[in-house]
Amino acid sequence: MFSTAEWLATLMRRWDRQGYTPNVALTENGGVPPIRLEEAERTIALVQTADGRQLVLTSDRIVEGDRTVLRYGEVSRCHWITDHADPWEAARLKRTHWHRLILDLSDGRKVALDQLGQAVFPLLRFFQSISRVSAK
Repeated sequence: MFSTAEWLATLMRRWDRQGYTPNVALTENGGVPPIRLEEAERTIALVQTADGRQLVLTSDRIVEGDRTVLRYGEVSRCHWITDHADPWEAARLKRTHWHRLILDLSDGRKVALDQLGQAVFPLLRFFQSISRVSAK
C-alpha cells in the first residue's frame, strides 16, 4: 500500500517519464527551490504555473513561497475546471480553464489551483484518489 507521499511521487514520476508534464521538475532530478520543511517532510516536485508562480509539492502539503496553500489531509473533494453542478458550465469553461482544480477542504474553505498546465492531470488523479468524496 502506498503512503500519500509515495502515491503523489509515483504519479508525478510516471507523467514526467512520459514527457507529459514539461512544467514539473522532480526533486530527484533537482530543480526544487529550498523551502522550510517541517519535521519528516520531503519535497517531491516543483510545478511552474503558466502565470509564473512556483508551487512546491511536498510529502504533506503544497507550498507557494513561504505559505502553505493546503495540506493533503484537508482535501475532502476535488473538482476539475469548475465546482458548478451544471455540466454545460464545465463544457463552456473547458477551453479556458482546463488547467484548474478546485479543492474543497474539510474546514469548509475552497482552494483554486489555477494555471497548472499539464500538471493538472496527475494532480487531478492524485486529489481524486485521496479525497473523501469523489466528484463527478
